[in-house]
Amino acid sequence: MSTLSKLRPLGRRVEGLTPRPDCIRVSTLIMTEDTKLKDYEISYLAKSEGGEEEVRQAIKREAGEILLDNPAQRIVLAYPIKKEKSAYFGYVHFRMDSERMAALDHDLRTKADILRFLLITPPFAKTRLRSALRPRAAETVEKKPAPAPPTPLSNEDLEKKIEEILK
Repeated sequence: MSTLSKLRPLGRRVEGLTPRPDCIRVSTLIMTEDTKLKDYEISYLAKSEGGEEEVRQAIKREAGEILLDNPAQRIVLAYPIKKEKSAYFGYVHFRMDSERMAALDHDLRTKADILRFLLITPPFAKTRLRSALRPRAAETVEKKPAPAPPTPLSNEDLEKKIEEILK
């Protein structure tokens, strides 16, 4: 596969460049090979602590870069999965070529120690979570004072209102 077929556009136009006469003009877009890399998150349930290492090794085997690794914790399952009543739950954020995801999916499905897993593209990175939760000054809402509770009626006033309604 040639280098040109691996390249993908970034979307910036190059202006002011004059092509050499002996070169074929491919495009006026800047190309890079890194554009296929995407961020992913995998959540998994494993039978044993060894399943945690199997997930990491599968990601590395498919040339993935681990960004955030949460150690797996033993949990009790709400219902049995593959006759297991407890499992190790963990998640990993990683960056990988999108074309290699099918191979990673197949690799994890064939592992006996992995009960279940879920691969997603997270809408945000967990490192940016704290800045997103800070309240902004423009978003403050003014609180209106609560209305005063109604004053209780005496028995005489209550009887008068009932008589008015019945008339």
